[in-house]
Amino acid sequence: MPKSTQAHIHVVTKPGEELEFYVKDSLKGNELFDLVCRVIGLRESYYFGLYYEKPNKTQCWLRMDKKLRNELGGEINTVKLYLRVEFYPEDVEQGLILNITQQLFFIHVKNEILNENIYCPAGEAVLMAAFAVQAKYGDFDEELRHKDFLLDEQLLPKRVKNMYQLTDEQWVERIKSLYADHPTGLSRAEAEMEYLKIAQDLEMYGTGYYLIQNDKQTELWLGIQATGINIYSYENKLVPKVSFIWSEIKNISFKNTQILIEPMGKDVQSFCFISNDVSMNREILLLCSGNHELYLKRRKPDSLELQVMKLQANELKGERQREKKRYMKEKQRSTELEKRFKEFQTTLEKYQTHLKKAEETSDLLAEKALISEEEARLLLKKASDLETEVKRLRAALNQKDEERFFLETHIQSAGLTIQQILQESEIRSREARLLKQELDQSRNLEWLASERLLQLSANQRLASQMNTQPISNFYDDEANDKIKYLQRERVEYLEKSHHLQQQLTELKTQIEGLKITGSQDMLDRIHLENVVKGETKYSTLQKLHAASTNSRVQVYQGL
Repeated sequence: MPKSTQAHIHVVTKPGEELEFYVKDSLKGNELFDLVCRVIGLRESYYFGLYYEKPNKTQCWLRMDKKLRNELGGEINTVKLYLRVEFYPEDVEQGLILNITQQLFFIHVKNEILNENIYCPAGEAVLMAAFAVQAKYGDFDEELRHKDFLLDEQLLPKRVKNMYQLTDEQWVERIKSLYADHPTGLSRAEAEMEYLKIAQDLEMYGTGYYLIQNDKQTELWLGIQATGINIYSYENKLVPKVSFIWSEIKNISFKNTQILIEPMGKDVQSFCFISNDVSMNREILLLCSGNHELYLKRRKPDSLELQVMKLQANELKGERQREKKRYMKEKQRSTELEKRFKEFQTTLEKYQTHLKKAEETSDLLAEKALISEEEARLLLKKASDLETEVKRLRAALNQKDEERFFLETHIQSAGLTIQQILQESEIRSREARLLKQELDQSRNLEWLASERLLQLSANQRLASQMNTQPISNFYDDEANDKIKYLQRERVEYLEKSHHLQQQLTELKTQIEGLKITGSQDMLDRIHLENVVKGETKYSTLQKLHAASTNSRVQVYQGL
């Protein structure tokens, strides 16, 4: 019996996240898988498996019942194992309980779509890309609208981009437009779930395809999924020719290159698939057995562990909803404070402008008052000089009688001039008094504007403090209105989710005229035919299951 040696195992759990384990090479696959799940905290482990690539480039699942040295051989220290989704729930919203499970599913399905392992039409691809951006960046910010932060990211399958006459910038603008329409507060988990809910309606979602033959050696595709097995023609992986649900299948076994299917019922004949690769047959059997087991498990009462997980998930979901409500409430308050702050700023600028004008008016009036006072002083001095001249002339009149007549005439003229000067002096004095009154009023207005400015500054500081301190009673009066606002927003979001199909139709209409002629492949044409007929993968399966099991077996054998 060979001795156990130390092995260096690399396990990639998600893009950019790789775990290293030093374990014995005698460790079994299920023991390594349990160790990986414990390290990352994955409890819904029944959906996952470890995937790796053999030296001959064949990809396969790590067998859980085999020792690592027997399964990986000489490549044990160099090969990378990948934690991947192996089994899918029938409905993602009901089947995925914990956040980490949902996140790993989202990453896996997104990569499958972008790598074109799952066929995705253009409209759905753009719609899902907007939810992927929401999950990564959170709520849309207007500052992001004119930035090229999405140009370096792979958001769409290359096949979709090559089908239309649109540049990368134009694709990004369409994605941004849908991203901006998302309701405020859509969390990462909610955005991921919206993505998965759209993805699970794609025809190839959750299906593992294997090349097989029937008894007539016709090449066909065997599709294994959560609800049963489908048989597809070689050219068409979208629309199955035959379908069997797990409740119709009693037993599956294989011998050499044959996989034998034993249906329920005594009168129903068994049938087989033929494959040229025995290792592939083993993988088909394990995938069928695992899906069949989960199918039956979902139809039984939940185990105690599952009940506990659902209870914890519901509590966590409730707490997230409460946190979301608190966040929305605080965001609304913050928006109101920001609005009030802007109003304060506008009013402050207005009063600053008024104050500046008042100061300029005060300066002008003061200057005019000084000029009027100076003019009045000069006129008074001129009147005084003239009065002195009159006294001198009167004295001269007493001395010179012969000049009396001339002097009297001159005196009368000087008296009139003095009267005019005194009247003008009085007018200037009144103007000076009026200007002083206007100056006093202007200074009073300036004082009032300064007081108002100080009051606004105090209000502004109070508004700033309200961002960090408890909200005052002013906002308590509006609490009921805000709650009604949040409830109304939630209703609007629910209504919007019901109209995703309408949004998708509008998007397809917008880009239909930009389609490049001849760029469609076989799957595109098949999908378009189904859309025209109004068929979905669910309606197709429903029609197939309507026929008896025996008739479906005969259809398969006749392909």
